[in-house]
Amino acid sequence: MHSTVDKQAMTRFLLVSFLTAVPSVVNAHGYASSPRSRNWVAHQDGKALGAGSETDPLEEHCHHCLNQGDTALGDVCGITNAGSNDYTHPKNALGGFLGPNVQAQYVEGETIIIESVLTSHHQGHQVVKACPDFFEPTQACFDAHPLEFVEDMLYGAPKDVNYPERGYFAPNDGSAEGPGGYSLDQSWGMAFKMKFKLPEGVNGQYVLLQWHYVTGNSCRHPGYDTYPWPSGWEPDNMGPCPDPLPTNGANVPPEQFWNCIEVTILPCKFAILSFYMALDIKKLKKFDF
Repeated sequence: MHSTVDKQAMTRFLLVSFLTAVPSVVNAHGYASSPRSRNWVAHQDGKALGAGSETDPLEEHCHHCLNQGDTALGDVCGITNAGSNDYTHPKNALGGFLGPNVQAQYVEGETIIIESVLTSHHQGHQVVKACPDFFEPTQACFDAHPLEFVEDMLYGAPKDVNYPERGYFAPNDGSAEGPGGYSLDQSWGMAFKMKFKLPEGVNGQYVLLQWHYVTGNSCRHPGYDTYPWPSGWEPDNMGPCPDPLPTNGANVPPEQFWNCIEVTILPCKFAILSFYMALDIKKLKKFDF
């Protein structure tokens, strides 16, 4: 009898130990949806390995899971939590390097719209940065060219005068979680739409925008104490976050996610020249030669 009780107790102990040791599946997840990030393009347009061409991205089934890698080691565009796809060096459907796949064209200094989706909402904020070193991007390159937050178009998050690069996420409205905590189904998720201003002097045919989601449910970030939170938005009173932030998004708090968006940014002079050339063409069309 004693042996049976001991076995039952040991079974319960092992079960509890296992459940507490396994990470919760209800992790924060998110992605940049417009302009489309590399991982979102791979989810929407990707082909299975060997089923497409060198211009097709390798398919992605966890486009909102890019919290792996280490930015200090060059992993600046995110790696899926399965470790299968590295979006700093995205693969094509044949297993080779996927060439440029530009999603939008802008002019340097322009105010642009960045749309994102949280499929599991853990508060926090996003930051967007630019790097013209398209084929060999580094975190130092991105850090040197942050975009400035301009406006939260859907929920009215105020600007942070002390951290002007931050766009704060409104609290979960209930749409961020699917039935199992988060969902691969693209119909789930809380949508965000914010304006950011591109930095002056950053341009090129191929430029990367880094979307960086920093969660806010495990620690309190510098600046959160002075930010003018709207009523009902302020996070819990937690311990301070590491400063600077960890370069890995999964193994230490806070959880972080990185995506990269491929764009073209025209220099101001080129944009002005194109504008006047277009005007001249319109004038010429008025005459019948």
